[in-house]
Amino acid sequence: MHIYSLTNPRSPHRTLAAFSLASLLFGCATTPPPATSPTSIAQTPSVSTTLITEVEKRGGAPENETLDPVIIDWIGTIASDYGWLFALGELGGLDEKTVNDSTRDFVASQLAWLSGDLETSADLINRLAVTDPQSVALVIREKQRKLTQSGDFLGAAKLAVNRDTQGDPALASSGTEIFELLSNASRSQLEAATRRAAPESFWHGWLTLNLAYREGKPAVRTWLNKNRNHPANQVALPAGLSRWLNERPPARIAVLLPLSGRLKSASEETLNGIVHGIYSHYRADAERPDLITIDTELLVNGGNAYQLAVESGADFVIGPLIKSRVSEVAALPELPIPVLALNRAESPQAGDAKTNLLSLSLAPEDEAAQISALAWGKGLRSPLIIAESGLWGARMTDAVSTTWQRLGGSNPQSTALNPEVEDNQIVANETGTASSITRIRAMERAFDAPVDTQPRKRDDIDSIFILIDSTEKARELRPLLKFNYAGDLPVFAPSSIYQVQSGVNNRDLDGVNFVLAPGLMGTEGNQTQLFLLGLDAAQFVSHFNQALTTPATVMHGETGSLAHDLRGNVLRRLNPVVFARGRVQASR
Repeated sequence: MHIYSLTNPRSPHRTLAAFSLASLLFGCATTPPPATSPTSIAQTPSVSTTLITEVEKRGGAPENETLDPVIIDWIGTIASDYGWLFALGELGGLDEKTVNDSTRDFVASQLAWLSGDLETSADLINRLAVTDPQSVALVIREKQRKLTQSGDFLGAAKLAVNRDTQGDPALASSGTEIFELLSNASRSQLEAATRRAAPESFWHGWLTLNLAYREGKPAVRTWLNKNRNHPANQVALPAGLSRWLNERPPARIAVLLPLSGRLKSASEETLNGIVHGIYSHYRADAERPDLITIDTELLVNGGNAYQLAVESGADFVIGPLIKSRVSEVAALPELPIPVLALNRAESPQAGDAKTNLLSLSLAPEDEAAQISALAWGKGLRSPLIIAESGLWGARMTDAVSTTWQRLGGSNPQSTALNPEVEDNQIVANETGTASSITRIRAMERAFDAPVDTQPRKRDDIDSIFILIDSTEKARELRPLLKFNYAGDLPVFAPSSIYQVQSGVNNRDLDGVNFVLAPGLMGTEGNQTQLFLLGLDAAQFVSHFNQALTTPATVMHGETGSLAHDLRGNVLRRLNPVVFARGRVQASR
C-alpha cells in the first residue's frame, strides 16, 4: 500500500501524526479498500499546481486564529471523491506555509470522523482556539453536526441555542433549527434536561416549548403567555407552529379505502384507527368533522374516487391506501382539496410533489435509512448487509446504502439470501469463515496433522445489517452469525424482526439494534400497525398545512415522529431500541 508522509518535519503535529499512523496501521491490518485507478488519481486536483498557487495568491496561510475555507473545501472534495485516507495523505503533503495548525486540526477532525475514530475527531476539534467570527461559527456548526449524527440531539440543540445568544449574525441559528433538534430527542430526555436547566434561561424555555407542543394547543398557548420575552415568541414561532395554532378543522373528511376485495380486512383496520383518532383528537362535537367513506375498488380508479369526494362536499381526503390508486390521484391536473394519502405513489420522481398532496405510509425504507444513521453515529464504517431476496430486500439495501453514502461512507458490501443455498453457507462465505476453514484444512492436509486454531471472520467488516421481512428468519440468522464467529459484531435490523405477541421468545435476537413504532412499545398485540396508521392520519389532518410550510417534525405520532421531504413523502422516525433478555429496551 502507498504510505504518505503526513507531517511537515519543520512543524510536527503530534495528534495528526498519531491519527495518521493509527489509520495506516489499521489499513494494513485489514483488507484494503479497492485501489484508486491511475486514471482517477491523475484527475485528482494537484496540490502543487492548484491549491498552493491559490494560497500563494493570498499571501500564504492565514493566521492560526482563522480557519481557511479554501483548504477545508478542497480536502473535503478529495475525501468525497477518493476517500478519507487519500485525503489524509493530501493534507499531510501541505506545509506550514500552505495550511495553519488550526485548519489542519479542523480538517483532520473531519477525516477522523469519516474514518470512525470519533474520539480523535472530538479531541482535535475541541482544542481549537480560533477567534475569527466566521471560524468560530464553522467550528460550532461542525460540532453540532457531529453531535446530531451521533444521536446527541440535546447537545446539538444546546450548541444551537448558545450560537443564538452570542449576538453575532455569523453564529445565529434559526428557531426552527433548535426546535427540530429538540424534536429528535425523546420526551424523557427533554424532561430530564428541563429539570437540570435554570428556570429563567432561554434553554429552559426551548425545552418546555417542545414539551408543550407534544401536549397540544392549550399547552402551547399557556407557554406563549408565560414566556413573552423568549426568542421563540418574538417574531414568528418556529416549525410552522403559528399555522398549526390557527388551523380550523375540516367540516367533512372523505376516507378513500379498498373496502371490498382482498384488502378489505386491512382497510377496516385502518378505518378503525381513523375513526378512533377523529374522536380522540376532536373531542368537541362542534369541531369534529363528518366522516364519509368511499370504496376505491368499486370506482376502479383513484382519480374517480377523489372526484366523488369533492362532489360529496368533503374538504379533506384521507387515502387512498393502494400505491396504484395514489398514483392515479397524483396524476390529476388539480387537487382542489388536500389529500393525505396512506401510501406512496409508484416510482415517485423528485419534483413530482403536488402542493395539496402528502403521503403518510408505513414504508420500511424509512426504517432502513434510520438504522443506517444509527450505525454511522456509533462510529461504525464497514458494514455488511445481509438482505432478503427479491424486491423488498433490494429496496431496503438501497435505502441503507444511499443513507450511508450521504453521511460520507463508501458503498456498503451486501449480499442477498438465496433459496437455492443454505443460509449458513451464505453467512460463512460473507463473514469469511468459510475461506478460513478452507485454509485450515489445507494446512492440515499439507502437514498431515490437526492444526490447533479456530476459523476467523473477516476483519474488514465492523457491523452487520439484517434486512429481513420475517421474525422467524431473523431468529435463524442471528445464531448463524455467532456460529460463524461474527456474534460480537453490532447487528442492526428494521422493525420487521419484531413480533408483537406475548410469550414469544426473542432471546435469539438479544443485542440486535432496531427501530420500533412508539405505538408498539410495551404492547401485547392489541394494536396493529394499520390501526396506528389510521390514528396518525386522523391527527395529521390538523398538521397538514403546517407541514407544507416547514420540513421540520410536525407531529409525534404512534407510527413515529413525522416530517416530510421534498417529494411530499411523510417520513417516520421511530424509537431506537435493542433486544435484551428477549425484551425490547430503549437504546442508550
